[in-house]
Amino acid sequence: MSEPIPDDLGHLLRDRVGSLEGLETVLLLRRDPGRSWPVDELAERLSIPVGLLDSVLGELAQQGLLVKSEQRWRYGPASDELAAAVDRLALLYDERRLEVMRLLSAHALERIRDSAARAFADAFVIKRKKDG
Repeated sequence: MSEPIPDDLGHLLRDRVGSLEGLETVLLLRRDPGRSWPVDELAERLSIPVGLLDSVLGELAQQGLLVKSEQRWRYGPASDELAAAVDRLALLYDERRLEVMRLLSAHALERIRDSAARAFADAFVIKRKKDG
């Protein structure tokens, strides 16, 4: 049995990358960090609908992984430490793709469960009537 995915890379996947689409996007842009991509070209290359990719790109930029300039996107980690972690993640994905995909799926299910639990709890909140 292989060793578990390192905690820091698990956190990177959960907290910054978030999805398989996000991971594939970061890794594609990382391969040629000097290149800026228009969203339609990225969408075609990754086989991801533009609408979904727009959302993914925005989230990755917020997480300090990508940079947007003049409607084009490029790899741009916010720190050397983050760049090194992404490099390790790329290697891990090449070597243990299925395990990484399983972890991403587990994180997605966790987010869905958390969201459902919050929605359920919110259904029982008694709101005060407005005066007047």
